[in-house]
Amino acid sequence: MYLRKLHIRNLRLIRDLRLSFEQAPGTPRMWTVLIGRNGTGKTSILQAIALASAGYLRANQLAGPLSVSMPDRRHADEKMEIDASFCFGSLGDGQHRRRQYPEWGSRTRPVVQSSLSITPGSVDLVGRSRYTQMDFLNDVDPLQQARSEELSHWFVAGYGVSRHLAVGDHEREVGKPSHDRLVPLFRPTPLIGLGFADLFTPENARRFSRILRRVLTTTADLVPDIRDVELGGRGGIQRAADLYDRDRFEQTLPSGSIKLPATWLSHGYQASLAWLADLVGQILLDFGGDDIPEVEPEHMEGLVLIDELDLYLHPTWQAGLVRALKDTFPRLQFVASTHSPILLNALRPEEVVSLYLDDEGNVRARHGVDDPRLATGTELYSKFFGIDRLYPSDLGDQLDRYGHLAVDPFRSDAEDDEMRRLGEQLRTEGIEMTLEPVERERVG
Repeated sequence: MYLRKLHIRNLRLIRDLRLSFEQAPGTPRMWTVLIGRNGTGKTSILQAIALASAGYLRANQLAGPLSVSMPDRRHADEKMEIDASFCFGSLGDGQHRRRQYPEWGSRTRPVVQSSLSITPGSVDLVGRSRYTQMDFLNDVDPLQQARSEELSHWFVAGYGVSRHLAVGDHEREVGKPSHDRLVPLFRPTPLIGLGFADLFTPENARRFSRILRRVLTTTADLVPDIRDVELGGRGGIQRAADLYDRDRFEQTLPSGSIKLPATWLSHGYQASLAWLADLVGQILLDFGGDDIPEVEPEHMEGLVLIDELDLYLHPTWQAGLVRALKDTFPRLQFVASTHSPILLNALRPEEVVSLYLDDEGNVRARHGVDDPRLATGTELYSKFFGIDRLYPSDLGDQLDRYGHLAVDPFRSDAEDDEMRRLGEQLRTEGIEMTLEPVERERVG
């Protein structure tokens, strides 16, 4: 599934917001990154997309107690509404793994419109979906049927800010994959991640391991310095410590390559490996059946929602991450949020959506104004995050002002007092004052 358009009304601070996720009419855009200050609706938009993709029954399960806080309380007498349209890629139309479209008789791929709402005084999401090309199929709810039957190739996954490798917890169950793979976007939930090596049959586990190795090692910037992966899979556990040592990664260090247990890796590595391994496993699980095909990463299709894509990552890692994901998964559609200017350097202008609050406190969006690929580091901070001061802290501005006054022989009495006051403040902060003030010259 790919997202084409989204319309949200009265969801928290989102009064009325329309977003397009198309590169051209009918063609989904593969990347959209949401930026903006805290409280401008980034997570709300990701959750709205997830709910719209889930069908109304799954949506209520996902929202759970959050549904109480979703409607805009400034307009308590109006409905909260989410409308989204989705289309499909070609992967599910292959000869052996043909996607099923409930009650759809045409050879062409349909567009599915999903609508959800919460009426005043209620806490339940109600809604339905329909094929936009065939309005006469009024009794068909394709999304609800697809989710109820867990149909393949209607793939959407979501990852929130709690993502880590779960070690020692290998008694996992996969009940409703189309629901389970979106839960992490709504509440802290352990990811299956490397645990797919336990859930799959031995042959499918070997396929999972081979595909994950290609994902992690084909592009150097995706998970820097990781050169190989060995998954323990089923069996071989004789003592508790074996759980922590069985999944190993070959990492390149200044002293050479070394194979390390997953638990030895930094939190940034673990978080990245967790969601990437989970994504690969979820996509393979989506194929269904005992004989999962060895699909190449570049052929994987679907919609991936990620909150705080830069989570735990050093800026040097962030700088190459988006390009690495684009190269590794060119047919996956990503909608992500970030607070990192560095992450934007591989994005086209239309791929960055800047969210802000207008004078009435409503979330608005703008995009396509500046090209982040051509911006310097300073320009990324200034144009996309509004940090346009020479010094991001007051201390730097104070030092700059002190220096300006100290070299001015014609500073006034008030300016001289200001300079001395600034000097005292800087010395209190432990700043070494190497610039001595010049003598003042009296005028006339």
